[in-house]
Amino acid sequence: MYSDKEYLQAALDNGMIDMTTLQAEMDMAERKKYLAMHEHRVWQGANGFWFTYLQSGNGRRMIKRRNRQDIDECIIEYYRELTFNPTIKDTFYMWLDEKLETKEIVKGTYDKYENDFKRFFDSFGKFKIKQVDEDMLETFIRKTIGEKELTNKAYSGLRTLLIGIFKYAKRKKYTDISISTFFKDLQLSSKVFKQNPKDKKTAVFSESETEIITTHLKQFPSLIHYGMLLCFQTGIRVGELVALKYSDVEGDTVHIQRQEIKYKKNGKTVVEIVEYTKTEAGNRYIILTENAKETLRLMKQYSYTDFIMERDKRIRCSTINHELYRVCKRCNLAPRSMHKIRRTYATTLIDAGVDDAITMEMLGHSDITTTRKFYYYCRSDEAKKKAQINRAITC
Repeated sequence: MYSDKEYLQAALDNGMIDMTTLQAEMDMAERKKYLAMHEHRVWQGANGFWFTYLQSGNGRRMIKRRNRQDIDECIIEYYRELTFNPTIKDTFYMWLDEKLETKEIVKGTYDKYENDFKRFFDSFGKFKIKQVDEDMLETFIRKTIGEKELTNKAYSGLRTLLIGIFKYAKRKKYTDISISTFFKDLQLSSKVFKQNPKDKKTAVFSESETEIITTHLKQFPSLIHYGMLLCFQTGIRVGELVALKYSDVEGDTVHIQRQEIKYKKNGKTVVEIVEYTKTEAGNRYIILTENAKETLRLMKQYSYTDFIMERDKRIRCSTINHELYRVCKRCNLAPRSMHKIRRTYATTLIDAGVDDAITMEMLGHSDITTTRKFYYYCRSDEAKKKAQINRAITC
């Protein structure tokens, strides 16, 4: 058995196919391929000129030529250049569109990555990706960190985009740079990042603050207040709370399996419920205490649909966050977001000696290091801290 390549070579060797004819046919096939890639309309105006649009980053630009052949040549040249030597910006959108199409990311993540790209890349996005070497890449990173005063967390967002762009580019053979090796070799001192010291006093609700605020929520019952109380009792994200249904409650557990997301569509903000969680570990069963089950029973008085946080209409995350700020003010406490309640829950479990595996499972984390690094804070009041230090230090 001969392969198609061997048959073709034999035909060429025996003069059965003319090389000039073959090349012409291949060129024609290539032209047809590039013209087929063009999704925008091509039209002739009243003035006899021909028009179409070509993509330019996340926008488009109109082109005009005297005849159809010239405009076809523009289209072919554009897609030939895009295919073999795209800009960093073009590569970014090709990578991002692919991830959205294959459902590796959701629209909300797409919007976040796009906003980060606009924030970080500026003129660097206009470089052809084949022009970029490792020295240019390192200069860009160091300059961006300094000029934009990036924190370590913000730099992590920049790094995510660069890894995605250059891994896609290497797969498409636009570059030889191994971005994984590049970042492994890159030496960045922690001093180059902007320090953003956190106020540990407002990172969580202290033991006394928790008592004050939960008492207030019970004294002034409403669907939103009971929702906040449920967050103290279960540690669920506010986006998970507003997507929760009574049918998710199964005996002593509640199944977290959906969330509220927010994204941009045609310039407008869209808020909707989706049937997936923030991460794979986020799809979980949370154990309900007797107090949590009682809170759910009380919430039933206020909601008339299967959605727990719905009365006349579904209550959104933003509404609950705004109400928490008002509650804190009424209780004479420093304002906090709903995420601080989740941190309070995590800290409470760790302080109580709950097994790491259980703590991770309840929070929907896949690594206890994340939980301890970003969610664990001291909840003791100043008087209690001083008493413990005085008992410990006796010399």
